[in-house]
Amino acid sequence: SYPRSMLTAGAGTSLTLLISDFGDGDIDRLLASLRAAEEHLARPACAGSPLPFSRVAVLTNGAGSAARAAMSFLRRATRHFRLCRSGLPEEEEDVDSSLCDGSSGVPVEIGLRDTSVSAWWDICKANISTDWFMQVTSDFTLARNFKLPVDTDAAGTRLLPISPFLDFDSESCGRECRDEVSRVRAGILPAANRHYLQAQTVYRTDVRSEFCRALEAANELLPDPVDPTPTAYFAYMERVIGDVGSEQRPPPLPAS
Repeated sequence: SYPRSMLTAGAGTSLTLLISDFGDGDIDRLLASLRAAEEHLARPACAGSPLPFSRVAVLTNGAGSAARAAMSFLRRATRHFRLCRSGLPEEEEDVDSSLCDGSSGVPVEIGLRDTSVSAWWDICKANISTDWFMQVTSDFTLARNFKLPVDTDAAGTRLLPISPFLDFDSESCGRECRDEVSRVRAGILPAANRHYLQAQTVYRTDVRSEFCRALEAANELLPDPVDPTPTAYFAYMERVIGDVGSEQRPPPLPAS
């Protein structure tokens, strides 16, 4: 999924779990699965969280419901998670917060979503301070034995996340899958042939920022604007950062 030249993440690389919450109560189930995975994977000899996330960021339609769900999660979770106040309106700051620098546990931060655009834009709107992040919606649940799929270099010393996809010509790629690849072909990369799935897709934060700026500019010129889906993100990388030689690389996305 990632160009081999980007295989630079080490074991200490930081990762945020970004949750897009729609204020419908499903975040309770997601946080419960997060707690269950942490408890299942916990090892007595490990002082920190056994999960790969160094931060949790929630963008929600309703800060109050998300804050209450997070508080319930933290009351029943182990010592590894801490709820932060950042991003909450003043009237919703009825939480027992602690320092959000991660020194006393994994920070859980809650902010308000921009409901004027699709939840895909959360990857562009979220304030991510870690090297990498993984986006899920509140419909998602973590398996109790959750592990993030990774690739390694020949020496096994460097890690790279593996992102699931469907080929355009696959029988499993239905109408919505093919429609999205077609939009990405028209707006970003004519040779795009893969529909990437949201579950366990991991974004590199610096590339995300470049991608979002380029896509916002390109969308001003496109008759059918493209959302920043995983499919669009990987098509952007293939177009601009991919391992093809510079003489074969298409020009950058058009600027407004």
